Amino acid sequence: MFSLEAPASQLMYSTVMLISTLANGDIVNSGTGFFYEFKVDGERPRQEVVLVTNKHILSGADRVKLTLHEAIYVNKESSRVEPGSASFDVTVSTGDFVDHPRCEDLSAIPIKLVWDEALKLNKKPFYRAIPETIVPGDDTLRELSALEDVVMAGYPEGMIDATHNFPVLRRGI
Repeated sequence: MFSLEAPASQLMYSTVMLISTLANGDIVNSGTGFFYEFKVDGERPRQEVVLVTNKHILSGADRVKLTLHEAIYVNKESSRVEPGSASFDVTVSTGDFVDHPRCEDLSAIPIKLVWDEALKLNKKPFYRAIPETIVPGDDTLRELSALEDVVMAGYPEGMIDATHNFPVLRRGI
């Protein structure tokens, strides 16, 4: 078993493969979604989690299927959970996704809607959300050079570790 606190482990549980379909089940597209946590200001300040993907993954589809890791309780007295070895599918409507107001190809769905679908199956999803605090600011972006190390976690061209329901992880420059 690997450490769940390691950054690479966090990435493995922060992404999910999306398969968009027509109402009759025909596949339209597939791609990567990632869980993202951000602060909401206002009368009720809080942290929100959404599942973010590209709009073109949803385009022309009615539904989106995602395969999630099932959470298990470490022990009955604890509310702490770990990823189980099982996965399960939930399906949500493409109409539940909200387009980003400033990015042409981003769309998101509140995690609550995904969670509600999982609860209907008597399941609890295990995931790790990417916090907005790790998104680089303008100063950091200005300091980047043309040659930087990058890490990719996702499902390019539908590639997946289907045995473990994990994304493809790659590192490069």
